[in-house]
Formats: sequence, structure tokens, C-alpha cells
Amino acid sequence: MQLGFSDGDLVDVHGEYADGKDRVLRKFPAVAYPTARGCAAVYYPEGNVLVPLDDTVVGSNTPVSKGVIIRLEPAGDGPAGGSSEENKQVDMPATV
Repeated sequence: MQLGFSDGDLVDVHGEYADGKDRVLRKFPAVAYPTARGCAAVYYPEGNVLVPLDDTVVGSNTPVSKGVIIRLEPAGDGPAGGSSEENKQVDMPATV
């Protein structure tokens, strides 16, 4: 596996966008897979956190899921799962 990771290592997958919002899928297992050089594959729905809510393809208005630029880092100390600044709700209702 390239980039210094071994098969099974836990990585944090960061979505890279010009808006500067932190979109990260934490503690995702790296798996060697025969993708094209420079490409990666992520499971969905887990990978949805990497896609901006308002970034869609012109014409079809579908999410840009196939064109996400990512950065991989060794997994940090945070909890596993996804987080995105734009998906955080400050005023959560008392009941749902």
C-alpha cells in the first residue's frame, strides 16, 4: 500500500474544499484495493460526511460524491465516525 499506510491501519479521511470546513471520516480502516493510481474508494453512507451538502453536479443536481478530493492522515485520538461542521446543529430540539 502506498502513502506509508499498511493494510488495516486506521486513518482519518479529510475532505478538501476551498470553503475551509472540516469534513472528516475518523478511524476508517485502510484496505489495499486495485484502484487507479491517485484514486481511493470509500464506503457509503459512511463517506457521505466528506461531501458538502450544497455541492452538486451541474445538470443532474446530484452530490459530487465521485469527485471528492481527500487527504489521509494516521487516525487521531478522536472518536470513530464522521463529522462535519456544516452538519452540526447547535440548537437540537429536546424531543425528536
